[in-house]
Amino acid sequence: MSKQYPIPRDIALPSGIRVAVVASRFNGDIVQRLQEGCERALRQYSVGYDTFPVPGSVELPVVAAACARSGRYGGIVSLGVVIQGETDHYDYVCRMAADGIRSVSVQYVIPVALGVLTCRDRRQAYARSLPDDTNAGFRAAVAVLETIYTLKRFDQ
Repeated sequence: MSKQYPIPRDIALPSGIRVAVVASRFNGDIVQRLQEGCERALRQYSVGYDTFPVPGSVELPVVAAACARSGRYGGIVSLGVVIQGETDHYDYVCRMAADGIRSVSVQYVIPVALGVLTCRDRRQAYARSLPDDTNAGFRAAVAVLETIYTLKRFDQ
């Protein structure tokens, strides 16, 4: 079992912050559960958001980059599910998604959460998309909000 970090309840965010949610349609039933968790977290903190669907996890970084470049968002949550198969394709997709998302975050100095599940099977993916605070989409949104808060401290 992975170690869980506590969800902070007292994040003081600047008013008017919006978050972009970039969500893969591949493995859409599980991504939908992640998206519901993400949206629940954003509503809990009264943060507005826009959702951008993409075909799969490989396409997450390019749309995240467009969101970052637009200047309209304080952070980005990327959501996807990659389930290991019988070939090496899984490794390439995971690497492309993770490296691309990291590069967007660093290039634009904006928090971009890697809410992409990389699982051995659908059972693991479902377990990480439960409708509670362990939901990876919920946690990705909270991570973005915490990082927005931390980065805003540099603007003071």
